[in-house]
Amino acid sequence: MKFYLLLLTISISCFSDDISDYLNLIKTSEETPFIILEKKDFSWSNYPNGVEAKFINGLKAKKQLSEIGISKELSMLFSLLESGEISNKTCVRYCENIGYKTNSLMEAVYKRISSQGGLQLGLETYGNVAFTWLRHKEGDRVFNSIEIIYFWWNYDRKHVPEIWEKWYKCWQIENSREKPRDKILDRLAYDITRLGYYFFPYIYLAMKSGDMSLNALFSSSKPVIYKNVQSDFITWWEKNNEMYTLPEPKGWEHIDKMISTKNLPFGNWLLEKMPVWHIMAEEYYSKEGNSDNYWYYLIPNKDEVSDDEIWEANSKSIKVRD
Repeated sequence: MKFYLLLLTISISCFSDDISDYLNLIKTSEETPFIILEKKDFSWSNYPNGVEAKFINGLKAKKQLSEIGISKELSMLFSLLESGEISNKTCVRYCENIGYKTNSLMEAVYKRISSQGGLQLGLETYGNVAFTWLRHKEGDRVFNSIEIIYFWWNYDRKHVPEIWEKWYKCWQIENSREKPRDKILDRLAYDITRLGYYFFPYIYLAMKSGDMSLNALFSSSKPVIYKNVQSDFITWWEKNNEMYTLPEPKGWEHIDKMISTKNLPFGNWLLEKMPVWHIMAEEYYSKEGNSDNYWYYLIPNKDEVSDDEIWEANSKSIKVRD
């Protein structure tokens, strides 16, 4: 394996901005054979013709993908989703002890969006500071990070400054208490870290201004996206911020147009829900003094707060109100 890692360091070519070249990189990466290299009797002669070349090319593609940059890559990924050109394309991968497997190339694009998209919500959207506009009836289905990412990328992230202001105010209030509550700080940190790099510029400015309490966001218990950050976030950001300089969101009009073209590869539930989310968000952000919708303002004002009380505040914050 060391040989292949060395090979990568001397054989990577520059990536162009062409969308077809990018799609070929995803396909080549996804077709990297699954091979157990650490076997005593390992030999490429034990595998079908072409598997070694596929393996080497796959490693090269993975390396090139890792160097593109979040901003450029996400733009291309969403362009691919909207193009409608990959719905019937496939990729074929050799897997040791199984043989050749054929998968949808669309699945590979979705997987790439999931890994690069920044949001780490899982199924726990309840009460998150980015979605305080959400109103929910008991038993209704709620989006996960895969389902919300297209809406977030093209529309909802335009509200990042307001989201940050709401969250940071709560963080400051809690840290200003005579004895900050660890459970509350952990939950606040959980909220913002699961929103990933969208808030890195704001975290940087706050830390640069002297708020070192935010170092708590970069512990080993936080989502994977933060594990790439070195312990000195200020230095890391100043070195890497160009990778995370995001384009402006295209806006709701763009999403609405794409829904009308019927090219988006989403199920009916998501296509029907996005206009509903847009109405909720617009109504929410148009009102003054909406901070009380965030769970932090619904927890008991006492020195010790239980997990159950935090969960109750979370649940209350998104329920439809009479």
